[in-house]
Formats: sequence, C-alpha cells, structure tokens
Amino acid sequence: MYSVVRHYTNAAALGAALVKFEPEVHQLLSTVPGFVSYAAMPQNADVTTITMCQDRSGTEESSRRASGWVAEHLPSESNLKPEITEGKTFIQFAE
Repeated sequence: MYSVVRHYTNAAALGAALVKFEPEVHQLLSTVPGFVSYAAMPQNADVTTITMCQDRSGTEESSRRASGWVAEHLPSESNLKPEITEGKTFIQFAE
C-alpha cells in the first residue's frame, strides 16, 4: 500500500472547488488503478489531501490527475502547487 499527501497553501479556492465538484473528483480518483481511498481536509486557508493506492504507480497517477484537475478547474490559481509527501504505508486502520 502507498499513500500520497498533497498539502496546498493558501488554497481556499481549491477547498471550495473540491466541495462543489465532489462527484467529479470521486470519479476521477476512484478510477485510478489500485485506488483505495481519498480524503481532503481544510486547515484554515490550506487544504491537505491524502490518497491511498495499492502501489506507487497508483499514487503517482493520482497526483498526475489531481494536478491536471486543479489546472483545469482553477486556471487563475496557477501558483497552486502542493508540497507532496509520498511513501509506502506500513500501518493502516479502517472501519
């Protein structure tokens, strides 16, 4: 299992767009091969997203798709580049 955390600074517009287009984002990311889960959380004006996939190629593809989606839906926010942390997940709990 692999996870990728994307942290966007000064991303209030992104947070609003994710809520507005949630079904589209769900379709975009859930079709990544090996997709496991996705979550997004606000932190004041920042947004952090977490995607889990079965392997690294899945997390890389999810980041590629996320980048394209942001560029398409928020063209005026061209400086919105996330800090990315990616790696092998060694503990995961779910209910």
